[in-house]
Amino acid sequence: MCISGQNDDRLRVSARHLDEEQSTDVIPVHSFDRVEKLTTGEIVPADIVMMPMGMVFYPGEQLRLVISSKNESGVIVPWSLPYQAQNRGQQVIHTGGKYVSYLQVPVKLG
Repeated sequence: MCISGQNDDRLRVSARHLDEEQSTDVIPVHSFDRVEKLTTGEIVPADIVMMPMGMVFYPGEQLRLVISSKNESGVIVPWSLPYQAQNRGQQVIHTGGKYVSYLQVPVKLG
């Protein structure tokens, strides 16, 4: 599975290993020094970093997070490179209960 943000942020879950020395509670840093393939039915945590960007939201506007195994940005983001899927079978994202999931968004008021 590859998880991607609007800024072409992508992470293969098999490359999820964190560099413990460089990672912080706010910014996870991946080591990219190993490939940890999943076995059928295996559930693992994955910390995904999204590139910083500045956006202004007005009252009533919403933020939408899309997780996909294909390039959802298409032609709207010209620098977004095509994604070649290498996965087989069904991909499941577990949330809620014992599977803590959250989107950490810094907020600057004013």
